Amino acid sequence: MKHILIILISLSVLSACQSTATRSAFQEDIPLASLKDIEPKRAEFRGLLALQKIHAAEQAQNVLYKAKVNMQEAGIKGWVTDISPTKGALVYFMKGSGRSPTIVYTVYIPPKGVPQIQKTDQSAPEKLAAMYDARMTAMWSIDEPCTPDYEIAVLKEGDKLIAIAMASSQKRNRIVAGGHYRFTYDLNSRDMISKERFSKGCLLLDKTRSTYLSHYASKEPGEAHVILSLRHGPLFVKSGTGFWEIRKGKIQKRASIETTK
Repeated sequence: MKHILIILISLSVLSACQSTATRSAFQEDIPLASLKDIEPKRAEFRGLLALQKIHAAEQAQNVLYKAKVNMQEAGIKGWVTDISPTKGALVYFMKGSGRSPTIVYTVYIPPKGVPQIQKTDQSAPEKLAAMYDARMTAMWSIDEPCTPDYEIAVLKEGDKLIAIAMASSQKRNRIVAGGHYRFTYDLNSRDMISKERFSKGCLLLDKTRSTYLSHYASKEPGEAHVILSLRHGPLFVKSGTGFWEIRKGKIQKRASIETTK
């Protein structure tokens, strides 16, 4: 499998570090569009990969914390994760503008063994800079955030960048089921092609053994639902086209909700 780069961000932690001097090279925000359906297999792939990168970035942040690195004092605004199924993950912590960011620290997380930190202070390669730039644009483009905390994962798919913005809660017994976004960019023109929201409103649920949702923003569940199922357990969704079960990141059509209980 090719290395896939994803950028992750916690909106509440790093948004205070943004300034007009770090504006994105990507096109400014565009109006909200209707959520497009994607194939279930692609939704599964995106959701699983995004969550893997979220976990890798969280682990890397803990490594910096234990090394007594103050991310705010270092000017860090975001991070990019380069992951290999066999070699582990490289998490690049970056500062500066989206046009020309600088890699401040690199944390290597091996499949087994002790993570390693390297202080770099070098310009980011073009591909990493573009994805970091897309993350910044997505962060600014979230309308009426449902929570103070957002995790943004940017995936490169051919000549497109897909940013998945997940609203999150620090409370383990709560599920943020609404307020998630999908942004799509053209990598060559650096235009935002579309901005889509997975739900019309915000929804905060108590965590139970299984979660039941109504979803009418699109005909089928998407990558946000896959992430929710991987994080919180089985998810049962009623959409305009029927009933769906998402269990361990896999989407399956069901005859009814009752048959999945």
